[in-house]
Amino acid sequence: MKEITAKKEIIEIKGYVANDGTKFYTYGIIEAEQAKKNCEEYEKTAQAVINTRVKKFQIADTNELDLTECGSDDYKVEIFKPMTEADMRDLMMYLYNKAPHVISDKMRQEDKDHMDKVMKVGNEIIIWWNYGEDWYTVDTYETYLSRILNNYNRVIKQYKEKNNG
Repeated sequence: MKEITAKKEIIEIKGYVANDGTKFYTYGIIEAEQAKKNCEEYEKTAQAVINTRVKKFQIADTNELDLTECGSDDYKVEIFKPMTEADMRDLMMYLYNKAPHVISDKMRQEDKDHMDKVMKVGNEIIIWWNYGEDWYTVDTYETYLSRILNNYNRVIKQYKEKNNG
Protein backbone atom coordinates (compact mmCIF):
# COMPACT_ATOMS: atom_id res chain seq x y z
CA MET A 1 0.00 0.00 0.00
CA LYS A 2 1.21 3.46 -0.84
CA GLU A 3 0.04 6.59 0.93
CA ILE A 4 -1.00 9.52 -1.20
CA THR A 5 -0.40 12.99 0.24
CA ALA A 6 -1.18 16.44 -1.01
CA LYS A 7 0.00 19.76 0.28
CA LYS A 8 -2.66 22.32 0.88
CA GLU A 9 -1.80 25.90 1.74
CA ILE A 10 -4.28 27.87 3.77
CA ILE A 11 -3.96 31.63 3.73
CA GLU A 12 -5.66 33.32 6.63
CA ILE A 13 -6.03 37.09 6.45
CA LYS A 14 -5.47 38.54 9.90
CA GLY A 15 -6.07 42.14 8.95
CA TYR A 16 -4.97 45.10 6.93
CA VAL A 17 -2.52 47.91 7.58
CA ALA A 18 -3.19 51.40 6.24
CA ASN A 19 -0.43 53.57 4.75
CA ASP A 20 0.14 55.26 8.11
CA GLY A 21 0.43 51.98 10.05
CA THR A 22 -3.12 51.89 11.46
CA LYS A 23 -4.25 48.26 11.73
CA PHE A 24 -7.66 46.81 10.90
CA TYR A 25 -8.05 43.28 12.26
CA THR A 26 -10.36 40.51 11.07
CA TYR A 27 -12.04 37.65 12.87
CA GLY A 28 -13.58 35.69 9.99
CA ILE A 29 -14.35 35.70 6.29
CA ILE A 30 -17.14 38.27 6.45
CA GLU A 31 -15.18 40.50 8.80
CA ALA A 32 -12.15 40.32 6.46
CA GLU A 33 -14.06 42.06 3.71
CA GLN A 34 -15.36 44.67 6.13
CA ALA A 35 -11.87 45.25 7.54
CA LYS A 36 -10.52 45.73 4.01
CA LYS A 37 -13.30 48.20 3.23
CA ASN A 38 -12.72 50.06 6.52
CA CYS A 39 -8.98 50.25 5.81
CA GLU A 40 -9.55 51.60 2.29
CA GLU A 41 -12.03 54.20 3.57
CA TYR A 42 -9.70 55.20 6.39
CA GLU A 43 -6.81 55.81 3.98
CA LYS A 44 -8.94 58.49 2.32
CA THR A 45 -9.48 60.44 5.58
CA ALA A 46 -7.61 63.52 6.73
CA GLN A 47 -6.30 61.64 9.77
CA ALA A 48 -4.62 59.02 7.59
CA VAL A 49 -3.15 61.67 5.29
CA ILE A 50 -1.69 63.61 8.23
CA ASN A 51 -0.41 60.40 9.89
CA THR A 52 1.39 59.50 6.65
CA ARG A 53 2.93 62.96 6.41
CA VAL A 54 4.29 62.98 9.97
CA LYS A 55 5.81 59.50 9.56
CA LYS A 56 8.23 61.11 7.08
CA PHE A 57 9.90 63.12 9.84
CA GLN A 58 9.33 60.74 12.74
CA ILE A 59 12.70 59.61 14.08
CA ALA A 60 11.56 57.18 16.80
CA ASP A 61 8.50 55.25 17.93
CA THR A 62 8.91 53.47 21.25
CA ASN A 63 7.40 53.30 24.72
CA GLU A 64 8.12 54.92 28.06
CA LEU A 65 9.81 51.84 29.53
CA ASP A 66 12.24 51.41 26.64
CA LEU A 67 13.13 55.11 26.61
CA THR A 68 13.53 55.74 30.34
CA GLU A 69 14.02 52.24 31.79
CA CYS A 70 11.14 52.96 34.14
CA GLY A 71 7.45 53.57 33.68
CA SER A 72 5.23 51.46 31.47
CA ASP A 73 5.48 49.76 28.12
CA ASP A 74 1.80 50.68 27.65
CA TYR A 75 2.63 54.37 27.23
CA LYS A 76 3.67 55.21 23.68
CA VAL A 77 6.45 57.70 22.97
CA GLU A 78 7.06 59.22 19.55
CA ILE A 79 9.91 61.49 18.54
CA PHE A 80 9.65 63.82 15.56
CA LYS A 81 12.06 66.25 13.93
CA PRO A 82 10.08 68.69 11.79
CA MET A 83 12.40 70.54 9.43
CA THR A 84 9.96 72.97 7.81
CA GLU A 85 6.98 75.09 8.81
CA ALA A 86 4.80 72.69 6.79
CA ASP A 87 6.14 69.77 8.88
CA MET A 88 5.31 71.72 12.04
CA ARG A 89 1.75 72.40 10.84
CA ASP A 90 1.34 68.70 10.03
CA LEU A 91 2.61 67.72 13.48
CA MET A 92 0.22 70.16 15.16
CA MET A 93 -2.66 68.77 13.07
CA TYR A 94 -1.61 65.21 13.97
CA LEU A 95 -1.72 66.06 17.67
CA TYR A 96 -4.99 67.95 17.34
CA ASN A 97 -6.67 65.10 15.44
CA LYS A 98 -5.66 62.51 18.04
CA ALA A 99 -6.35 64.65 21.13
CA PRO A 100 -8.21 67.85 20.26
CA HIS A 101 -8.90 68.80 23.89
CA VAL A 102 -5.23 69.02 24.93
CA ILE A 103 -4.55 72.38 23.32
CA SER A 104 -7.25 74.86 24.24
CA ASP A 105 -7.87 78.42 25.31
CA LYS A 106 -8.12 77.12 28.87
CA MET A 107 -4.50 75.95 28.97
CA ARG A 108 -2.43 77.31 31.81
CA GLN A 109 0.04 79.99 30.72
CA GLU A 110 2.87 77.77 31.96
CA ASP A 111 1.74 75.00 29.56
CA LYS A 112 1.38 77.46 26.65
CA ASP A 113 4.90 78.78 27.28
CA HIS A 114 6.24 75.21 27.38
CA MET A 115 4.51 74.36 24.06
CA ASP A 116 5.94 77.53 22.46
CA LYS A 117 9.43 76.58 23.66
CA VAL A 118 9.24 72.98 22.45
CA MET A 119 7.22 73.14 19.22
CA LYS A 120 9.84 74.65 16.92
CA VAL A 121 11.19 73.68 13.52
CA GLY A 122 14.43 71.72 13.92
CA ASN A 123 13.71 70.50 17.47
CA GLU A 124 13.57 66.80 18.20
CA ILE A 125 10.10 66.77 19.75
CA ILE A 126 9.17 63.98 22.16
CA ILE A 127 5.45 63.17 22.39
CA TRP A 128 4.55 61.25 25.56
CA TRP A 129 1.12 59.58 25.08
CA ASN A 130 -1.12 58.29 27.84
CA TYR A 131 -2.54 54.77 27.75
CA GLY A 132 -5.54 55.67 25.59
CA GLU A 133 -3.46 57.97 23.35
CA ASP A 134 -5.99 60.76 23.90
CA TRP A 135 -3.70 62.93 26.02
CA TYR A 136 -0.05 63.83 25.60
CA THR A 137 2.85 65.86 26.89
CA VAL A 138 5.53 67.36 24.66
CA ASP A 139 9.21 67.78 25.38
CA THR A 140 12.62 68.07 23.85
CA TYR A 141 15.53 66.18 25.31
CA GLU A 142 16.60 69.35 27.10
CA THR A 143 13.17 70.22 28.55
CA TYR A 144 12.70 66.62 29.68
CA LEU A 145 16.00 66.59 31.55
CA SER A 146 15.28 70.03 32.99
CA ARG A 147 11.91 68.83 34.29
CA ILE A 148 13.54 65.82 35.97
CA LEU A 149 16.14 68.07 37.61
CA ASN A 150 13.49 70.56 38.78
CA ASN A 151 11.33 67.77 40.22
CA TYR A 152 14.37 66.23 41.89
CA ASN A 153 15.29 69.50 43.58
CA ARG A 154 11.65 70.23 44.49
CA VAL A 155 11.12 66.91 46.32
CA ILE A 156 14.39 67.29 48.21
CA LYS A 157 13.44 70.81 49.27
CA GLN A 158 9.95 69.66 50.35
CA TYR A 159 11.43 66.79 52.31
CA LYS A 160 13.88 69.06 54.11
CA GLU A 161 11.15 71.60 54.95
CA LYS A 162 8.88 68.87 56.22
CA ASN A 163 11.61 67.27 58.33
CA ASN A 164 13.21 70.50 59.59
CA GLY A 165 16.31 69.75 57.65
